[in-house]
Amino acid sequence: MAGFYGFRLNGCRLLILIGSVLLLLAFQAVADKPETPHQSAKHTASVLPSARDEMQTHSESLRLLMIALYQQNPSELQKSTQVSAEEMTQWVFEGPFNWKFDALRNRQSVDALKLSIDPKYSGDRVLALITGLQTMLTFAYADKSEWQILQNTAHNLEAAVLNMKTSLLAFGLQSTPAEYEVLLEIKLKIMQRLNRYANDFPEKNSQHLSEENLQTDANSFTSL
Repeated sequence: MAGFYGFRLNGCRLLILIGSVLLLLAFQAVADKPETPHQSAKHTASVLPSARDEMQTHSESLRLLMIALYQQNPSELQKSTQVSAEEMTQWVFEGPFNWKFDALRNRQSVDALKLSIDPKYSGDRVLALITGLQTMLTFAYADKSEWQILQNTAHNLEAAVLNMKTSLLAFGLQSTPAEYEVLLEIKLKIMQRLNRYANDFPEKNSQHLSEENLQTDANSFTSL
């Protein structure tokens, strides 16, 4: 009788072991199942900073850039106001103008960037440059077809740096490598965002964004 109960006990243990192995295999199969596009999109959203947070970071960087450029180019500041660089920057970023300034003929985004390097323009080129950059980035992060818009924005940031070294310099606007780095850092963030999209949605974005893709002439701004 003892042998019979021992046999039943061992049989139960064997069944429990087999059941545990099958359950483990089932969990592994679920874990290895490819993500659906919806699941992949949720994963991407958890990895990427929100567009709002990233845009806020870019705006803070552009504030510092504007102050630095005005401090190096007081003649540009004087075209707009007699207040300090900090006061002017606060007025631009926090004023009730919605980034539409009479001095720029209400131009924004790429149109304002083009105005900043227009030989016929005699106004405040720092205001035109920063307005163009800020509104371009705002439009880019707000657009639902974010991939192409952000790619063109990265291209335009590269063009802006080249213009600061060439066209704007020719107009007397002084800048330093520290100012270039502000724009290059924003461009890097955008490239990282785009390449993450390319990883998660290869069927929609067949090409990763690289430095080679962004080679451009100094005065070449691409429409969004």
